[in-house]
Amino acid sequence: MDIRGYIRQARTLPLGTALRKAAALVDRAGHARVRLAADMMSGSYGMSAPGLNPAARIAIAAADVPADLQATLLTLSRAYLAHRFDLLGSGWVVPAYRSAPPGFLGRCYPAAGPAPPARDGAGLEAIVNRANVARARQIWCLIARPDYEPIDWQLDFRSGYRWSAQRPSLRLRIPVNTGADIKVPWELARLQHLPQLALCAVLAKDSVPGFAPPSRYVGEIADQLADFLATNPPRFGVNWMGTMDVAIRAANIALTLVLLAGTDLALSPAMSAVVASALHDHATHVAEHLEYSETGRSNHYLADLGGLLWAGWALADADADRFLAFAIAEIVKEADHQFLADGGNYEGSTNYHRLSGEIIVFALTAIGSLDTAALKRLERASPPARSWRVAFPALPLRRYRDNESGAGLIPPTLLQKLQGAARLTRAVQGADDTIVQIGDTDSGRMFKLHPTGSEGEGGFAENTLDHRGFAAAVEALCGAAPTGRMDAVIVKKMLGDANFEALAAAPVMADVGNLAALMARWQAAPEKARRVRRFPLNGSIEPASWSRAAFADFGLYVFRHGDKLIAFRCAAPPPKTAPRGHRHDDNLAVEVRLGAAERRDPGSYVYTPSVATRNAYRSADAHDVPRRHGEVLAAMTGLFDLEEAAYARCLDWGADGVGGEVRALSGPILRIVHLSRDELTIFDCVEGGELADVPPPLPVAQGYGRL
Repeated sequence: MDIRGYIRQARTLPLGTALRKAAALVDRAGHARVRLAADMMSGSYGMSAPGLNPAARIAIAAADVPADLQATLLTLSRAYLAHRFDLLGSGWVVPAYRSAPPGFLGRCYPAAGPAPPARDGAGLEAIVNRANVARARQIWCLIARPDYEPIDWQLDFRSGYRWSAQRPSLRLRIPVNTGADIKVPWELARLQHLPQLALCAVLAKDSVPGFAPPSRYVGEIADQLADFLATNPPRFGVNWMGTMDVAIRAANIALTLVLLAGTDLALSPAMSAVVASALHDHATHVAEHLEYSETGRSNHYLADLGGLLWAGWALADADADRFLAFAIAEIVKEADHQFLADGGNYEGSTNYHRLSGEIIVFALTAIGSLDTAALKRLERASPPARSWRVAFPALPLRRYRDNESGAGLIPPTLLQKLQGAARLTRAVQGADDTIVQIGDTDSGRMFKLHPTGSEGEGGFAENTLDHRGFAAAVEALCGAAPTGRMDAVIVKKMLGDANFEALAAAPVMADVGNLAALMARWQAAPEKARRVRRFPLNGSIEPASWSRAAFADFGLYVFRHGDKLIAFRCAAPPPKTAPRGHRHDDNLAVEVRLGAAERRDPGSYVYTPSVATRNAYRSADAHDVPRRHGEVLAAMTGLFDLEEAAYARCLDWGADGVGGEVRALSGPILRIVHLSRDELTIFDCVEGGELADVPPPLPVAQGYGRL
């Protein structure tokens, strides 16, 4: 969000609240300056030496890992062991120091930066700031593999742009419109490949053919962690700029540790101590930099809470209990706040819906795994000495039913919303295993436990638009047996005998409207104000035989029949507290997947590397929408702000179609999507003015950064 977004938020707050926030902002800024001075003089690594929680274990055997995932992990692990990564459309690249980048969007920065550190740590003084060199060298020297090739974690390995870990993170900036993409190093530094390597160690221990000895994967995990922690001191460099990314990294470190512990594999004592201390540093940073605001809270705050919760579960000291108690209390409230009654996420994006849902389902799983002893410890947790941005909860935490496990801390109404969230995900998942991309797509994940995709000329290409793992995890949380997805397996393994009881699923939306009356309105419009388009179904299909799913709160209506899919976007105003940064100007858009007849939402492609591309993919012209000629319904006031002047309402929903209108200032805009036995027909009209042509489609992005 740019400064205009913050000003808009401030104007929505009562004067007293705004003044308190301003005072808190001044206080945080002063504290940050004091912390920065200490970091520059004395180093930023923490002094805490917490232990690891012996109860934090996930026992996985090779038999628990689906066969397709075993094959994928064998392929991916060979790339990871060679330090090759394919992230956000980069292709398989080795992010080595001074490597030559392929370039992106016509921009290619020359290979630059320091040389890689030597085996004894020589050269680290050119990578990290002077006050952190001594501790960085101690960590670096824990790298055990003699031929280990260092990774340049500060590099956008598509464009070649590089940040510096010698500079405090708060003094670094996000380059805009330069071809450089800060999301690339952030994505790598989330370390989401390390839990996959931990699963490889599990498979290797059980002698699955093709895998190296378990020590190879455990050693690689340890070496990459030592590499990262030595060259990314807390609060320095690109990978400490965003709290969300720090939190997701913490969660993936924690997951890696508990997967290894569950199969009686572990890092060396020296490395375990370093990683535990680093995990504490991560959690402390997240707690002190919570991305909270009274309005406009997003997936970032959920990720902060998810990272705190997983770090608190994996560690064992008083701070860990504090992190855990706070995160449990907040994530239960925040999940209910950010998900609508029908299960849709209030950010207006199917991809951020999956990301936020993943954060919640794995947080609730960790909560449900807590035993009586852990719950007793949480009751004794004390508030932080220096208050965080959100008040510490009153203890003991509220229980919603009698249950000896942490499952009693979860309100059944939240589980009901999660069931709706899984239903929405299932509804938009096409037969080709790609979802309908409503709103922004950044391919963001909490964990990447079951990557799917296909082998091509360039190697394995991940399908980041496959959201089935999230839906399966929710279903497992609510009692279903795992269905071939590692996400669901992990949920079941963690919960054990813990018993979640969700309310019955929310009732489906009843049929409404009068199609004949809508068609009369369309017929009454002048020729220049209306159009009709016909799409053959390539067969005879009774309208009543289509399966239907309506999400009126989220604003999406879906028809499915075999491999055919029709999705209609018809969104009412979002809650006033909802952020606007990931919405698109897509009201009344239709996505058609009818075999030869196809028009898909193109996704997002990229954010900051190109302002023009960013705006092109979220504008009305990117979507199959009816609009009045010359009229704009949404102003793109910033890269992550969309000011919509009008919203939609559903006027008809039945077995033979769906219709809706936008009440624009210049008059209504109407779209009717009608199903007959032989064809899909789309009727559009405007009342007053001339109907604009539907622009040609943009290339469909297959996730963030990949066309």
